[in-house]
Amino acid sequence: MAKILSGPSDKAQRPIQRKLVRYALALAITILALWLSFRNIDGSVLKAAFARANYFWVALAVLNSVFSVYALGWRWRILLDPKDRIPIGALFRLNILSQCANILMPARAGDFLRAYMTSTVSRASGGFALGTIVIERFFDFMAFVFFWMLMPVALAIQTRFPSTWIAALICGLALCAVWALARHPQIVARGGRAISRLLPERFGAPVQQGLSQGLEAFAAMRKPRTVFYLSAITVALTGLHAVTNLFLFRAFRLDLSFWPALFVLLAAQAGALPPSVPGRIGIFEYAVILAVSSFGIAKNDALSYALMLHVVAYLPKILIGFYFFGSLRLANPTRPERPS
Repeated sequence: MAKILSGPSDKAQRPIQRKLVRYALALAITILALWLSFRNIDGSVLKAAFARANYFWVALAVLNSVFSVYALGWRWRILLDPKDRIPIGALFRLNILSQCANILMPARAGDFLRAYMTSTVSRASGGFALGTIVIERFFDFMAFVFFWMLMPVALAIQTRFPSTWIAALICGLALCAVWALARHPQIVARGGRAISRLLPERFGAPVQQGLSQGLEAFAAMRKPRTVFYLSAITVALTGLHAVTNLFLFRAFRLDLSFWPALFVLLAAQAGALPPSVPGRIGIFEYAVILAVSSFGIAKNDALSYALMLHVVAYLPKILIGFYFFGSLRLANPTRPERPS
C-alpha cells in the first residue's frame, strides 16, 4: 500500500532529479574547464596582454559580431518567405533576442522563444517558424562538417577529434533525414499522429498541429535552387563569423591568418556540445585556448584572446537583447493572408 501511495510522487520527482544531475554535471565540467584554462597562468603577463591590445580591432570585431547576427536574417527570410515577407530589421531583433536567451538560458530555449515571437509578429505559425529554425540548424551543422574536413590542420590533430569519414557519415545521414522530411512528410506526420494519440487530448492536438505546421517549412528543401541559395549563404555566414576571430588576432598581434580564425570558430562551436552553465563560462575559454595553442601561441596569450573573444561574441548580444526586450511588443497580426 505504501508503494502504491508513493509511486506517483516518485515519478514526479524523477524529472527534477534528472535536472539536478544535469546541472551538477554542467557545473562540474565548468569548474574543470576554468581550472584547466587558468592553470599555470601568470596574472601579470595576462594583464599586459590586455594593456597592449589594439582596441580599434576589438571595436571592429564587435561590429562584425553584431553584423553577423543581422546577416542571419538574409537566410532566414528565404525560409519564412512562403508565409510572410518579414523586414530584415525585424528578423535581426528576433535573432538577437533568441541568441541572448540561448546565452543566458539552458536547452536552446532561445530557439523556441524565437519561434513563438515570430508567430506573434507575422503570419507564420509557431510550428512553421520552428521548422525553419530546424532547417537553419541543419545547414549550420553541414557547414561545420564541411569546413572541418577542409581544415589544413586536421591531420595534425585528428587523434583528438572524430575522423573525417565518421563526420562525413553523420553528415550524409543528416542529409538523408532532411531529404526524407522534404519528400515524404506524410511518414513523419503519421508518426506524430500516433504519438499524439498517446497524449492527453489537451496536449495531443497542439502537438499534432505544431508538427504538421513545422513540416510545411521543409517543403522549401524540395527546390534545388533554394537549397543552393541556403548553402551559399551559410558558407558566407560561416566566413563572416570567422572574420571576428581574425580581427581579434590583429588586436592581440597574433600572426595568424583566416584559416586559423576559422578553426577557432569550429573549436568554439564544438565547445558548445558538453553541458555547461549559461554563457558557457570556462568551456568556451578552454576550447579556444586549445585551438589557438595548436598554432604555437603561448597559453597566456591564448587565454587573453579567449577571454576577449568571449566578451566580443556574447556581451553585445546580451546588451542589445535586453534593450530590444524592454521595447518588445508581442501582438498577433491582423493582416490578411498573403496572396499565393
